[in-house]
Amino acid sequence: MIASENRLCIYTVKKVLEVDKKKYTYGGFGDYLTYMAKSFKSVNLVSQVKKANEIPQGWYEIKESNIDYIWLPHMKTELDVWINMIPNFFRCYRAAYDCDLVHARMPDWTGILGVISANLRNKKCFISIIADWRIEAERTSIFKKFGLGLLLKIHYYFYDFWERMLSRNKLVFAQGLTPYLKHKNSSKCFFVYSSAHYQKDILLEKRKKTFSKKILTVGRLTGIKNQSVLIRSLQYLNTIDDGWTLEIVGAGPKLNELQDMALKLDVDRHVTFHGMVSKGEKLWSIYDNNDLFILPSLSEGTPKVILEAMARGLIVMSSNIENLAHTLNNDSALLFDCNNHIDIADKILNVAKHPDRFADYEQKNISFSKKTTVEAQNIFLINKVEELM
Repeated sequence: MIASENRLCIYTVKKVLEVDKKKYTYGGFGDYLTYMAKSFKSVNLVSQVKKANEIPQGWYEIKESNIDYIWLPHMKTELDVWINMIPNFFRCYRAAYDCDLVHARMPDWTGILGVISANLRNKKCFISIIADWRIEAERTSIFKKFGLGLLLKIHYYFYDFWERMLSRNKLVFAQGLTPYLKHKNSSKCFFVYSSAHYQKDILLEKRKKTFSKKILTVGRLTGIKNQSVLIRSLQYLNTIDDGWTLEIVGAGPKLNELQDMALKLDVDRHVTFHGMVSKGEKLWSIYDNNDLFILPSLSEGTPKVILEAMARGLIVMSSNIENLAHTLNNDSALLFDCNNHIDIADKILNVAKHPDRFADYEQKNISFSKKTTVEAQNIFLINKVEELM
């Protein structure tokens, strides 16, 4: 294996905490980092690192011993990014000195600085892009925050310019349809999924055998994740077909607002808030106890939770937005208007009316999840990277 003989430098926006001299991170990034550390001789990780006194919920230890950490300051705002741009460039440039290959993860200025550093040092480089900041630029109002939206809009467009320029003729892994379409004609671009489930997590068949009108959604409780529309949809569902329930997994700033909405709409007895649930048997048991998985997000890349739900054999429905529709093969029966709670309810009822299709949904989803495991995605990435090397 060629990779095992080489040293990799990773540039990422992901944050790392140091607690009692041990390093911790969160989400699927830790799975990726573990695989890279095992695949390469050594890894330089250029990331936002800071010391902390305790380990936040959902963070876990990075145990690989062949990782060296290049500390960037934690940056909370775009202003922080620009204040630290020049010193961060020199940190990034130094980090590329003793590596053979650079992996720049975007959209983020750390990734941009990583590609510039690789080019200046004549290092081979591949890029991962998980979202399209041009969309954010187009969506941002110039009147946001009393006119600061204009500066934010310029910030996003300026970033987009650099991303497009630096990605030309590079090996690019695009997580999501929009970044793939953006780069497919100017680079060696591959569409990939952001996975967090393993082969061992996939069921041979769904454990729950009877349909009992149980809906699940998983995600951070924010406006963009749009859980509020599901609560309104649940109220409408139960006025015309009683017995539907909703389980919400996740934590976030909208928790109190969502709980108050459920109480106001008199559906609080039908809604369960689980809070944040770490990956493991407890989370899988929640998936296994439900019939439908619904993601009503206003915007998404390639969400891991859809693939997790598929791995457990659930029927999956989502907002009819580009990246999600692509994952669900543009099946109109499973896609809805995320701003219309009645449309969501009607689509749910339509699916529920056809139990003869349940087994087909189950097997299609389980089959698809086998192609999108962490193992499958990492093997694909390494194979393409070895072709580059």
